Amino acid sequence: MLQQTIGSSSAGANFIANVYKALLELISNHNQNSQSVPFGKLSYYICCIEQSMYKFIANRLFFALAIGATARIFPGIELDGLASALILGFVLSLLDWLLKPVLVLLTLPVTLFTFGLWLFVINTLLVMLASWLVTGFEVETFGAALIFSFAISCINALLDYLFAK
Repeated sequence: MLQQTIGSSSAGANFIANVYKALLELISNHNQNSQSVPFGKLSYYICCIEQSMYKFIANRLFFALAIGATARIFPGIELDGLASALILGFVLSLLDWLLKPVLVLLTLPVTLFTFGLWLFVINTLLVMLASWLVTGFEVETFGAALIFSFAISCINALLDYLFAK
């Protein structure tokens, strides 16, 4: 139906390419004269969202590589490969985002009493939960999970600092 409206497939491809070029030209002109371009602010926000998505994806990829390197360094941590590291990075990020705030809120008195050291135990429990959820990632002892979670927390803080700029 769309091909009948536009014409042949090469004409359709040319039409789409011309529309794309016109949109790019319209969006790129917002820096020169933002009053005359109706989508100036919208294109700026879209550009910012794209940049932050690229930063987020790069941060998670480096986080997965850091997980793989850290698992090779510390004894008691077994990781099968890069695919397991990527899945583990996603699962740990998801657990940090969903479950960790609830655990911190529920154990707030203990966290305050231990001056925040209880957060290392929470991180360790999340790593052990991730080892239960992700096939290809094994943690032998609580101590290995504690050291691994401390190292991963430090690396994640460094990556957040580097990608914040």
